[in-house]
Amino acid sequence: MRAFTKRAIALTAVGAAASAALIISAGAASADATGGTITLTINDSYIAQLAEAGVVILPQDDASVTYDNTAGTVSITYAVTGGDGSLDNYAGAVDASGSLLGFSIDHGLHTVELGSLNLNVFSDSFNATPTGGSDTALLDMNGDVNATIADPNQSLSADQLTIDPAGAALLDAALHTNAFTANQNIGSINAAWTIG
Repeated sequence: MRAFTKRAIALTAVGAAASAALIISAGAASADATGGTITLTINDSYIAQLAEAGVVILPQDDASVTYDNTAGTVSITYAVTGGDGSLDNYAGAVDASGSLLGFSIDHGLHTVELGSLNLNVFSDSFNATPTGGSDTALLDMNGDVNATIADPNQSLSADQLTIDPAGAALLDAALHTNAFTANQNIGSINAAWTIG
């Protein structure tokens, strides 16, 4: 089992990129992410902040939601459904089940549906694609970011989950609000999957 932090990986980013290029050019097949979960744990104070602004973001489809009254958090867990995300070369994305539906009521009813949820392993971000749009980083992993490899199992977690500037801009524009603040810490993330 290998455990390391992103800071250690960042020091070897150039070497990892070169290695990944060599693997790709050699025609090596990438392994798929199978099994596992991605859990976003959101502070209930942030959910209340959005509600004050007339905004609600709801998980849809294949997601489970739990509330921890003691910690004051809501956890949304998605199943890993595939993807090519791997910590072996710190590249690719791990696909997640489900989708998100956002709506606001402050200036009339506005909605946005976000599908193709994924954890981008290279950029340490949780991404989604709005209907008719392109893959966009919604949330970024920050603080203590930890990666663990115990072949074939891999995990990636962060004790801070911040709003990505691109995600804030997308949600504010789609929902006609200014409720999303770039780089605001709203919780944490924990993902674990198997490379098959």
